Amino acid sequence: QETSLRPLTLFQAFTNEDNNSDCGILIYNVLSNHIIAAKHGLSLGHANDVTYNPDNGHWYVACAGGSNGISKVVEFTDNGSLYAEHTFDSIASPYGICYDEKEHVFYMLVGDNKVRKYNQTLTSVLNEFTFNPPNYIAQSIFLMYDRLVILYGKDMQAGRGWYNIGLIYNKDG
Repeated sequence: QETSLRPLTLFQAFTNEDNNSDCGILIYNVLSNHIIAAKHGLSLGHANDVTYNPDNGHWYVACAGGSNGISKVVEFTDNGSLYAEHTFDSIASPYGICYDEKEHVFYMLVGDNKVRKYNQTLTSVLNEFTFNPPNYIAQSIFLMYDRLVILYGKDMQAGRGWYNIGLIYNKDG
């Protein structure tokens, strides 16, 4: 997918399995080898996915519950400052999130079998579709060539690795 994202900027959310409120983010410029922001002590639950909105320069972390069960998307500015927390009902556990620059909307992977299309402020569901998921764990959603790609993973037996599969849908399911 073409994007207007700043060249080679890396954003990563880190989780802490022992303490879901002691997570962190790192924003790093690969070209200059410079850390733009590093924050810790954040409540990100089980941060599954990250997307960037070039329209406002903000990063969005999909936080599917965690030990406190709160489902939310945490929004950060380009310099790593916390901007907003968008909370959702328990049905809307955001396992994945991506931003569509052409339509100026978000697509959110909700649980293992639903995609919701949200407006630019994540306040209104514009559309949704369900599908039959594989017997794998939902990992991420992204756009590629104007299609939604949903990634799933499954731990192999005896710790020998990880299977990954992707499902491809048009934007309306």
